[in-house]
Amino acid sequence: MGARRHSRRNAGLHVHGHRRGQHARARLLPRGHGRSRRRRPRPRSPVAWHRKVRLESRRSTPFALSAPVHGVSSMKRHSFTERILVYAGAATLLGALFLAALAYANYQQAALKKTQDASAAASATDQTRAVQICQVFAQPMTDILRLPATVEASEDIDLAARVAGRIEWIGADEGDRVRRGQVLMRLDTEILAADVDRARSAYELAEARFQRIRKVYEAGIEPPETFDETRATLKTSSATLTQALVNLQYASIQSPIDGILDRSLVDSGEYVNVGQSVARLVNIDAVEVVCAIPERDVHYFEPGQAAKVFLTTDGEREFTGTISFVARTAESASRTYPLKIVVANPDHRLRPGMIVRAELVRQRLDDAIGIPFFAMLEREKSKSVFVVEDGRAVEREVRMGFFQGGMVQIVSGLKAGDALVVVGQRELVNGEPVRVAADLTALARQYAASGKDLSQLALELR
Repeated sequence: MGARRHSRRNAGLHVHGHRRGQHARARLLPRGHGRSRRRRPRPRSPVAWHRKVRLESRRSTPFALSAPVHGVSSMKRHSFTERILVYAGAATLLGALFLAALAYANYQQAALKKTQDASAAASATDQTRAVQICQVFAQPMTDILRLPATVEASEDIDLAARVAGRIEWIGADEGDRVRRGQVLMRLDTEILAADVDRARSAYELAEARFQRIRKVYEAGIEPPETFDETRATLKTSSATLTQALVNLQYASIQSPIDGILDRSLVDSGEYVNVGQSVARLVNIDAVEVVCAIPERDVHYFEPGQAAKVFLTTDGEREFTGTISFVARTAESASRTYPLKIVVANPDHRLRPGMIVRAELVRQRLDDAIGIPFFAMLEREKSKSVFVVEDGRAVEREVRMGFFQGGMVQIVSGLKAGDALVVVGQRELVNGEPVRVAADLTALARQYAASGKDLSQLALELR
């Protein structure tokens, strides 16, 4: 018993190693090894040894091992290294996976941000107001004064009887074309012929007496007073005869012009007095168009200038004429200046009393800045337009000149090359971002080249 107890005490292990928390490298030194003849105990399994070592390490110092087992230190060293390698590999793999996951997350985030930016840009584009523009360019324009006017016959005559008498004969009906000198009516000449006979008799008597008195006067017998009285009576008788002959001639009422018998004011058998109107004659082969020129425009016009007249009741039929008269003094009531335009009217489409439109050219410009009137905006005290500058709508106040159809001349506020907004300007706000949906400059230039009014662009945009 004592020997067995001694052998157990001497079976302890002396361990030499580091003391700073590192694993000790154990060296197994069994006491009395080789001197005892006792049967060597059966080596325990590494699992049992490991359990004992852990148990003994809890009871004593961590540097003391109680079981003398060969190769345990090497086995533990290899196991620890393998664990380190496994942990290192696992850490590396986890790190790689983490980096891959991080990279994928960054990619996903970048893609999401790109999609969001694209959506925001698309949304912003959709919310930006779309407009259509036309670049302003210089073009020929004509300043035309348009005025209402009245048609008058070039010759309009009230034909009156020059002697009294009964209408014996009428030779033309109303509406007939008549010639100068044509007899239209004839009065009863019975009384007039008697007046001629009476006047002729008095003249013959006066002439015979004058001849006798002259011979006696030349002989020195009659005084000069008698000769003068006889000569005066002869002249009076001659004048009376001439008057009677003229009155007889006036019994035949003739047309003083080439024209049309527009009105016959008497009937056959009716008695007329001297100066009574019997017919109305007009000449409308050429007509006069009369209009009133405002004071501010009268200095633009002189006789000889061309003018146009439009008959609105005949599908805007156009006539060309020439200014024949511009009054030098104004009408006292209207303070306007009468102007007459002579217009050829061979088919008699223009008739006296018609209301027509006269167009008179005030000035012609070769390089005017003109825009469609529908592009303008009405403000409280001015007119304005919108132009596009650097992607934004900019409102500009403009000053108008004259109109040409649906075009308006711009005196100030626009210049050639400005991007004028012609569609979508009604809803714009100054400084608002806009998107140009269409540029109509090429179409506008085609219109100008073909002589069309740019205001007709509105029909193309419907």
